Amino acid sequence: MSWVGVTLKDTIGNLGKNTDTTETTDMDSNLHDVELERGDSLNRAVSIGEVGAPARFRHIKNNKYMRRLYLVLAALAAIFVLSSLLRLAVKGKKNGDGSSGAVENSGVDFDLSGASLRLAHLYVFMHDNSNDALDRASLRNASSPQRKALQWIADEDPMKLGVPETRFDASYPAFVQRYSVAVLAFATDTKALEPLGFLSGASECQWNADFRRPDGSILKMGIICNGEQNQVQKVVLQTLGLSGTIPREIGHLHSVKHLHLDQNDLTGMLPQSMRHMSQLREFTATRNSLSGHLPSFLGQMASLRHIELSKNHFSGHLSAFATKANDESVDDLVSPLRVLAVDNNRLSGPLEYIRSLYVLEELYLDDNALTGHLSDSLTDLSQLAIFTAAKNKLSGKVPDYLLQLPSMAVLDLHANSFSQGFPHGNATTLKYLDLHANNIEGVLPRSIGSKPELVYLDVSQNAFTGGLPDEIGRLRSLQYLFLSDNPGLKPAAIPKFIWELPVLESLSLRNTARTGMLPDWLVELDQLRLLDLEHNDLNGTLPETMFNMSSLEYLFLNRNRFGGTIPETWGNLTEIELLNLDHNELSGQMPDSVCALDMEVLVTDCGTSDAQPEPAIECACCTKCCLASASNCNARDWSKRFGNDWGGKFYERYNIVEDGDVFEIVDRKNDGDHGNN
Repeated sequence: MSWVGVTLKDTIGNLGKNTDTTETTDMDSNLHDVELERGDSLNRAVSIGEVGAPARFRHIKNNKYMRRLYLVLAALAAIFVLSSLLRLAVKGKKNGDGSSGAVENSGVDFDLSGASLRLAHLYVFMHDNSNDALDRASLRNASSPQRKALQWIADEDPMKLGVPETRFDASYPAFVQRYSVAVLAFATDTKALEPLGFLSGASECQWNADFRRPDGSILKMGIICNGEQNQVQKVVLQTLGLSGTIPREIGHLHSVKHLHLDQNDLTGMLPQSMRHMSQLREFTATRNSLSGHLPSFLGQMASLRHIELSKNHFSGHLSAFATKANDESVDDLVSPLRVLAVDNNRLSGPLEYIRSLYVLEELYLDDNALTGHLSDSLTDLSQLAIFTAAKNKLSGKVPDYLLQLPSMAVLDLHANSFSQGFPHGNATTLKYLDLHANNIEGVLPRSIGSKPELVYLDVSQNAFTGGLPDEIGRLRSLQYLFLSDNPGLKPAAIPKFIWELPVLESLSLRNTARTGMLPDWLVELDQLRLLDLEHNDLNGTLPETMFNMSSLEYLFLNRNRFGGTIPETWGNLTEIELLNLDHNELSGQMPDSVCALDMEVLVTDCGTSDAQPEPAIECACCTKCCLASASNCNARDWSKRFGNDWGGKFYERYNIVEDGDVFEIVDRKNDGDHGNN
């Protein structure tokens, strides 16, 4: 019998004896009297400890303290008995098949009939160590990912981890890590994760595999740990078609530094438990169907430097990134965020909340419903290099300071409601400037030529007036120049400064009041791939020497007043894919050499009608025939079809996964250490 059992027996036996408190009191008072009587010759009191207590006094002292000891031991024994009863209630009445009965009288309102003793033990441990009602409810739900994961660990996991008794056991971190990763598998798609080794008997640090990206590079996907401590450091689950939600147990993976869940079918909100992922540096979950407001912890995580949540269904404001500078209720923390991408969502409200992200370098806010003026919202973001907020509802003036930030390289504010004048600033680092589809008025300033690194300039679809400044010719790095759809510009010939741009690849002067004939120097732009002169007042004949433009792929000369015939020499434009010549005054027959080019799009005035039974141009190879009198014929915006050649893919942002990417598994390694990657 254990010492607790003996003590309990003795204690119960002694409880039946006489324990009159009056006697105890008398004995205590007699002890004082005896000390006085036994003084020395100087009548000095002598303590019992000095002379040794007579048998009577030892009996009195022992009775006093032993009773106190018995009471303490009795209390401990009672606690032990209650604890044993609780464990017996949890285990229940053991059946012949090793299962346990219902959990009774233990505070656990859950029926484990038919469950194994190991599952019952695990359940009670998880129940007792959770302060969250949601966690407990999930464990009671037989179809929940949490219950499935717990049952898998209890009954199906070949590893058979030891069950910790408390949170302080040495086995607890390993248990909670394996459990959390198992919950992630059951919460998303166990079948899709099987090729990565999920829910196998191997360590969860080996639940990964090599995948080949479309560009041929190799990406290790799955659970990736550090080699020494077997702690999860990366969770990379992209393009796997995972569904379901991100479980709150993801927050138990405190050592994770990289969490990438891009291009799946995940739904629901980001779990609040993610705030406990104190080492998280990169979090990307683009191209899913996640929703709700952006949680406030995103702006308060001390290690988080990179967030990409593009192409989801998030709503609300950007208040998650507020600081004390604009919200007194927020802790005064300088966010380490360097990349924030929340474009293509349903966000609204002003940009004021992000004004204190002082070290931000890249900010992507396109395709939302953000409102207000930029004013001084970003003045303190001195390290900002890329800022895109296209397709929102921003208004007012594009502030000058955006062209004065020392690192600004990409500024894309197209398709908003900006007005007033063109922003001034000598941003020598600026490479990409897109302000098209606004309502900016006034003249284009001469300072536009003071950006020597500028490669892309699009100010089309605005309300500019006056002439085109010759200073544009100073932009010797310019490859893309779009000035189209500014009909208020002063009528003039195609400007000579175009000839001074040696690496120009795309030029659009559509609907800019250009007049006169095509200049002779135009054919010297042998790197030009796109030339759009549609909807002007150009005239004269088509130059035979245009075949020298050997790189030309897209040529728009429609809706002008060109006359004469189509030159036979144009059959040497071997790279041409689109040729629009409709709504002109051309005549004759399409040369066989041009038909032999087998273009994707070839449109001329080859249509007929009752009023015009003979076509202006005979063309058997045209993909579309128009009548010069039919103004709606071929009136589409071809830039949407050939967007990449309009500079749509000019700048590359940090993206782990692109739209439509499909990763192919390379190899499933069953041996070796997978945690060193």
